Amino acid sequence: MFEMHTSDLGEKTYTILQLRGLMMIDEYPGITVGELAEKFCMSSASIAQYLNRLANAKLIDKRIDKIDKRIFRIYLSSAGKKELKKMQKGFYSKIGDLLSPLTKAEFEEYIRIHKKLLINLEQRFNEDS
Repeated sequence: MFEMHTSDLGEKTYTILQLRGLMMIDEYPGITVGELAEKFCMSSASIAQYLNRLANAKLIDKRIDKIDKRIFRIYLSSAGKKELKKMQKGFYSKIGDLLSPLTKAEFEEYIRIHKKLLINLEQRFNEDS
């Protein structure tokens, strides 16, 4: 689904990881590199490179923590917020188009199945933690 969407963002193209990262930073403003690496199950070094690309594109702001100067806190920039809103609008539009042929009953079944899958994934994730 993300792949369909990322190929249709107009003049700017972002990877799935970049889009998901912007969403994560929006959800957890002030997240640290280590926390973001943990959420993505990636190394801090890989996340740092990824964040540098977002910073170079002026989509995020990296700020030094007020208490521990060794830690950077990550926030969406105003440009990042705009890009994320555009991405979400386009993504939700594509989802709507994709699901439009479903009847109300089919849509409710689709939601029920997704909830069941998410519960299963959450249980598996919690078992591994």
